[in-house]
Amino acid sequence: MLTQHHYFRSAGLIVVFAALFTSQVVQAGGSGAVPVTGQADTRDISTRTVPAMHFFTAKHNMSGGGISQQTQGFATRLGRSLVKAGGERDGPLHILFDIGQETDGQKQELMLAFPSRGNPRSSGRYRAIQSQPFRCSYMTYEGPANGIADSLAGLIKATRDAGYETSGQARYVFSCDGACSAEHTIIELQLGIE
Repeated sequence: MLTQHHYFRSAGLIVVFAALFTSQVVQAGGSGAVPVTGQADTRDISTRTVPAMHFFTAKHNMSGGGISQQTQGFATRLGRSLVKAGGERDGPLHILFDIGQETDGQKQELMLAFPSRGNPRSSGRYRAIQSQPFRCSYMTYEGPANGIADSLAGLIKATRDAGYETSGQARYVFSCDGACSAEHTIIELQLGIE
């Protein structure tokens, strides 16, 4: 049986989502320190290829200003729809998006995705998809939610400084499940590389 935290019904997670996308991340380069576990710099870029995964997804166009109210409901409905479609969650919530897509006042397309198992059926806005392997640089961010966008900008800069070409795709993978708060968030930042 799925409990409420599986649907991400956490007031803290709403704040985390708001912080994730209210800062514009278009250019790499930031103001200095990157608060992460494992400092992201040109000497220590970690890369890997995330294997292909089955995802149950829903695309949403959201603006930074409205994301805090919107995302909780979207994640909740995604989790419920996955179960109704005959699947099971097989990992934490992922948010898949393109870097540099949002500008002030415009909407950004995000894909909320749960790794899934079973054979969930696509229906309406919900899609069962098979992802391709995802080659990425990555780091784990642990800290206040309002530092996530700066950490992603730092990862972009460090990755490019290390000689990698970025693909323009990124993923946030939540490690804290429903226990995230504005003060303490654990997210793996994954930046696509070519």
